[in-house]
Amino acid sequence: MSSRIWRKLIKAGILLVGLALLTVSTWPLPAERMEWMANPTGSLQGEFNFSLAWPVSIRASEPRPARLTVRPPPGQPANTLIEARLEFAGLVITPAGIMAQPIGAAETLDFRWELEPLKAGVHSGTLWIYTSPLVSGSSVQRTALVARPLQVRAIFLGPLPVVWLRWIGIVLIALATVLFFRRVRG
Repeated sequence: MSSRIWRKLIKAGILLVGLALLTVSTWPLPAERMEWMANPTGSLQGEFNFSLAWPVSIRASEPRPARLTVRPPPGQPANTLIEARLEFAGLVITPAGIMAQPIGAAETLDFRWELEPLKAGVHSGTLWIYTSPLVSGSSVQRTALVARPLQVRAIFLGPLPVVWLRWIGIVLIALATVLFFRRVRG
């Protein structure tokens, strides 16, 4: 083969590697959404509506959001807290622990987390939702409304962070473009 054909093949290879890196590192990953209702026990009346959106797949080193929306039934006591906690082994969850919001006059309560995997694989977890009275210094126990099992698949793309893969892909595409359109002077 002539050197001209080899140069064209190398340029095309650089372009294809750059496109592949950019595609793999930016391709949208699936998210799932579920909605359900629950009737609490005790002093709370009516049905709570829950809506949860969370990532089904996460690239390693790239945090993804999870969001829980709670719609309390009208007429709930203003001194009630809704508490939510997301647990996953093998994932870093920010913020960690229990988040709490008072029902008050709010029509919806919004809880948000960032999920980032520590290692590749399928991780099982649980979303816990509780109610408790809003009384300072009280030792009243919380009541569990929901314990919803969840799964997230973490994808490992190599030893480099995903952001670096994107930039390497962009640089390779730019390099291939310059090489393809460079004029040979002679």
